[in-house]
Amino acid sequence: MNLRSVNLRLFFGLALCAIAPLAVGCSAEAWGHRAAGKPSGYTAVEAGMSEAQVRKIMGEPKSRSGVQLEGSKQPAVVLRYLGHQSLMHITLVNDKVIGKEKI
Repeated sequence: MNLRSVNLRLFFGLALCAIAPLAVGCSAEAWGHRAAGKPSGYTAVEAGMSEAQVRKIMGEPKSRSGVQLEGSKQPAVVLRYLGHQSLMHITLVNDKVIGKEKI
């Protein structure tokens, strides 16, 4: 073996030791992949959930307002959330989710 081949082996060995922990230690989400399983955030909000359940999933809304839906005697509550480049409305009647919209 000559000195050049020893240097190349040393270089590639050190490079592999430096890169391997990064590739092995990163989660799938860090690589942009989501594990199959429970949805989170906006997709986890379902009809029939209470306001407390929505707040547990989504956090505190940017605003909360009462509205009167046409044809309904029950007042509704609209929770507004600002996401990254999106606006989300979650509508509740009698403390239950009846609809959601992402703009």
